[in-house]
Amino acid sequence: MNVQEELTKLLMESYDRGVKDATQAAIESFQEAMRLEREACAQIADAEASIEGVAQRIAAAIRARGNT
Repeated sequence: MNVQEELTKLLMESYDRGVKDATQAAIESFQEAMRLEREACAQIADAEASIEGVAQRIAAAIRARGNT
């Protein structure tokens, strides 16, 4: 393998690692955004007046969706 081929190989490996890292970071950011949205919805339910615990059950169900 000549120098140009070796450099090309190294650059492609570096690019592939960068794409994988960026993809993983995007997935983690999306997961965090979903968690924050679920918690915001659950907090709204928590804040509502409860009729026989309905709001608390709704909030618990919203939070539980993040555990599946």
